[in-house]
Amino acid sequence: MCEQIRLLETAMIQQRTWTGGQHRVAALDHPFLRHPARRLVWLGFDERANPEVSFRVAADGTATDRDGRTIGVDSARIAVAHPLQLAGELPHWVSHFTNHELRQPFPQLAREVHALTERERTATSLERFAHRMVPTSALLRLEGFGWRRGAPIDGVHDHLYRPIDGDLQVLLHLDDGIAVEESEPEGERVIEAVELSSRPASPWWRRCGDTAFGALNPITASEVLRELAAIFE
Repeated sequence: MCEQIRLLETAMIQQRTWTGGQHRVAALDHPFLRHPARRLVWLGFDERANPEVSFRVAADGTATDRDGRTIGVDSARIAVAHPLQLAGELPHWVSHFTNHELRQPFPQLAREVHALTERERTATSLERFAHRMVPTSALLRLEGFGWRRGAPIDGVHDHLYRPIDGDLQVLLHLDDGIAVEESEPEGERVIEAVELSSRPASPWWRRCGDTAFGALNPITASEVLRELAAIFE
C-alpha cells in the first residue's frame, strides 16, 4: 500500500495528468488507491492546460467542491493538486479537510512549499546548501525521492543526481564521496555544491552547472528545495 500511495505523491510532484477515463481506472476504481484518492484534492484542467476546478472524490465516486457540493467534472485532464496550484483556494480546502476529519495519505495541503530567491533563479548553483556537513544516512534518504548515485569513479560515488523532465538534472557534489564497497555508509559528508545541469552526469569533466535554476517551474523548484532541506532536519 505504501508503494502505491507513493505513486500518487510522485504523480503530484511530477505534475502528471490523466484523462477522465484514465483517472477512473488508475485511481478511483483501483483496489488499493480508491480510498487514498478520496482523501486528496484533485484539479481539472482545460484543453489549454489551465486549472479549471478543484475537487475531491466522495465515497460514491462523485466529485465535490470545497463546500461539499456535488459538481460535474468535464475536464480534458485531471491531476493530483499541488498546494502551489491551489493558491487562494488552499485555506478553504484545509478548513474542509479539518472540519470533516479527513486524514491525507501523504502531505498535500499541509505540504511545505519553498521558493528560489531572485539570486538563485539566475544562478547555476544553490549556495544555501554548499559546504554544509550532513549525516550520510540523511543524505542517502534522497534516494527515496528519486535521487540516484552517480557512476563511481575510482571506486567512489562523488555525486548524487536528480533527473528533471527533459534533459535537466540537479547535481549534488560531495567533497568526500561514498565508496562503492560501503554497503551501509556511516559518518558525515560535506556537500561541495548543488548545481543544475543539462549535460550528462559523466564523464567527470562534463559535470558542472550550466543552467540557471530559474529554468525549473515553481512546483519542481519547491520539491527540489524541500527534499534538500529535509536532509538537514
